[in-house]
Amino acid sequence: MGGLDVNHVHNFFSAIRQDTSLNSDIKDASISTMLCHLGNIAQDVGRTIHINPTTGKVKDDDEAMSYWKREYQEGWEPKL
Repeated sequence: MGGLDVNHVHNFFSAIRQDTSLNSDIKDASISTMLCHLGNIAQDVGRTIHINPTTGKVKDDDEAMSYWKREYQEGWEPKL
């Protein structure tokens, strides 16, 4: 059995190992995660933030957007 997180991890690894379907679309998870991040940003800046519905990024708020990026240790920055 296990908790909900255990079930999700099991489903994820099964999808990799056995080429089975995921129980939830990854897009759904990314939307849920984005909402959590945006809520944390709004709490950190102490005000309502306005979001571009197309990109999901904060509109017209440089301070709030400064929370958008991570700080990486030297040598670990992602390279695109």
